[in-house]
Amino acid sequence: MSSVASLRQIRRRIRSVENTKKITRAMEMVAAAKLRRFQDFLESARPYTEKMESLATRLLDELPADYSHPLLKGQVTETWEPGGRSPISKNAPVALVLFTSDTGLCGTYNGELEEAARNFIQNHPQEKISFIFVGKHGASAFHKKDNPVLGLFSDLRVSRVDEILKGLRETVVCAFLSGKVTEVHALYSRMETLSRYEPVTETLLPISKGDSPLFGDTRFCLSPFTFIVEPDRKTVIDKLIPAVLEAKLRFIFYHALLTEQIARMSAMRQATQNAKEMIEELTLLRNKARQAAITKEIIEVVSGSRAQKLK
Repeated sequence: MSSVASLRQIRRRIRSVENTKKITRAMEMVAAAKLRRFQDFLESARPYTEKMESLATRLLDELPADYSHPLLKGQVTETWEPGGRSPISKNAPVALVLFTSDTGLCGTYNGELEEAARNFIQNHPQEKISFIFVGKHGASAFHKKDNPVLGLFSDLRVSRVDEILKGLRETVVCAFLSGKVTEVHALYSRMETLSRYEPVTETLLPISKGDSPLFGDTRFCLSPFTFIVEPDRKTVIDKLIPAVLEAKLRFIFYHALLTEQIARMSAMRQATQNAKEMIEELTLLRNKARQAAITKEIIEVVSGSRAQKLK
């Protein structure tokens, strides 16, 4: 009876692992489909973001040295939009926009970002870090920490990308212009290849004329000819700087969404492979148990037959 019970238990485990394998395989396929979709989004956003940064860099280089804008580095009292920018408090913290996922089952994706965020905090010992969370996982990891939270954006569906980006840009700009924070940085996972990604920190605000853009030195990507700008360069750059910030946030957000799916697809593929190996081991164990049960029954029959003959 014990061998029969053990055999039933092994069969039950095999069925359970097979069901899990079906789920992980389905999740891998869903992640692969989303990955292709987000990859298309990223490639579509790349030319716009690149040209936008190129144009802004070019026009900033050609502006007079006394040009000022509240989102530029070193500008603290200029007026831009009603209300202008408030004076910065001496103890104003640095803001970190942390891009994580809403859910788990994506391997070490969230863990690596959270570890990078802890390193960021350690590297700024003299400054208090305020958080803006994009994704519930980061908020869950740091909700017990003594760090102010300026915003939380969750439910990261494709249909809500524009809504989330609008709210994120407003939160970032308002926190900076109000003097609540001195700097705003973004920590996200950037895709290197379709199988490799790593956490990256980008400075969002203040914008510096000498900052390295997302695509390197793009000043010479545009035509070398002098632009005729209407009505004037200052008016155009005043409108262009917020647009560059929004384009940069969009590009970063697409990278975060894409790398999340890369991580999830990889994790589910590994889980499917592990389930396959476990099924093979359990099948071998089941066969051994069944063989042992049959051998035991044969021995019992033979022993019983001999006992009858001896009588």
